Amino acid sequence: KGCVIVQSSGNDDYSLNRYPYSSLPEIISVGNIQRDGTRWTVPGTSDGSTYGTYLDVVAPGTDIKTTTVGTEGDYKFCTGTSPACPHVAATAGLILSVNPSLTRTQVTDIIESTARKLPDYVFSTYQTRPNGAWNSEVGYGLIDPVAALRLAKGYYNLIEFDYSGQSISFTVNA
Repeated sequence: KGCVIVQSSGNDDYSLNRYPYSSLPEIISVGNIQRDGTRWTVPGTSDGSTYGTYLDVVAPGTDIKTTTVGTEGDYKFCTGTSPACPHVAATAGLILSVNPSLTRTQVTDIIESTARKLPDYVFSTYQTRPNGAWNSEVGYGLIDPVAALRLAKGYYNLIEFDYSGQSISFTVNA
């Protein structure tokens, strides 16, 4: 129906696709990045941000304060890919708030293409990954809501296409 769907990648620290729907290109699969800029793992356990070919982006998901039922104060700190997902869902909502005419695909493209590359990982380009360099452990990288909003606000105005020569290229203007 054109809505943006965001799903956690899982907390099993392996590269298999445990959640089959996250492999669909229409769904943004989100992993957890730690404060030090590395994929969340718990040494000596099987806990960690699930990664692999279906992973799209990562977001903060370590020690995130959240509401809960049945605990004192109804708040607790959570770690995993589930607390990382709301960061991406909120970014998608913000993108649509500044440019409601964008399609689901355009929102996804903006989130993926503006993600920040993380220094501890090697990113490569793949024909199946059209929104820039990608890495199997952290996807396109750490979401950047500010960059995403800037691009969304002027989605059509910020991109210049160069049709000279044999190839087509584009430049995003600041």
